[in-house]
Amino acid sequence: MPSQRGPKRNAFALLAVGLVVCACGGSAPFEPLQLQPLTGALKPSVFADPVRGEEIYRTPLRRDLLICADCHSDEPRNNNFGNIWAGRNAAGAISRAVSLNTGGMGYFSQFFNDNDYADIAAYLGQSATQLSFGAVSQGRTSAAQRLTVSSSTKVGLQGVSFEVQGPFRVLQDGCGAIVARFSSCAVDLVFEPRAGGDQPGALLIRHSETPAPILVRLSGTGN
Repeated sequence: MPSQRGPKRNAFALLAVGLVVCACGGSAPFEPLQLQPLTGALKPSVFADPVRGEEIYRTPLRRDLLICADCHSDEPRNNNFGNIWAGRNAAGAISRAVSLNTGGMGYFSQFFNDNDYADIAAYLGQSATQLSFGAVSQGRTSAAQRLTVSSSTKVGLQGVSFEVQGPFRVLQDGCGAIVARFSSCAVDLVFEPRAGGDQPGALLIRHSETPAPILVRLSGTGN
């Protein structure tokens, strides 16, 4: 069945409730992601998780509240409806929109916490929440997979850096340390299995607008 969402449906829904709100989740049904280190170099910590960010974006907090996709778009990384791109990799911009009641978003100050803002911003700002490289023979290098990193329409990214965990490496970094406001860059990664079986890993992305490193899960299988 084709989607019923769109500007007309959104407008009708917003008139019905009397204010612009989106049930983008909150601290009650979602818990901060705790991850153990993949190697001894990475200590246990809380990361900004784009997988959880997408879940929050698409999951209603209550039946009587709209979800973010109702107020913006089913595909927010490709469609800037409702200026959703202001939140790309910009947890602070989302937090300010709630605190300033932008478009009626202040209603959700009772539900959101800093982990929610960081996870939603991570989901909006990366072209994928995880990358799978399939099966590759030991001693060989996989085909490259590209991850696009996008900045907010409001603020650029400073101090951008990438850290790879597991049998993966950055083949080409097209981002550099700065991503200007309202722009994108790309990083290419490859998988180089050291053993047989499933090989988990992660790409950690750090920059000035995220309160915690963004974790993009990586996976591959060694033959």
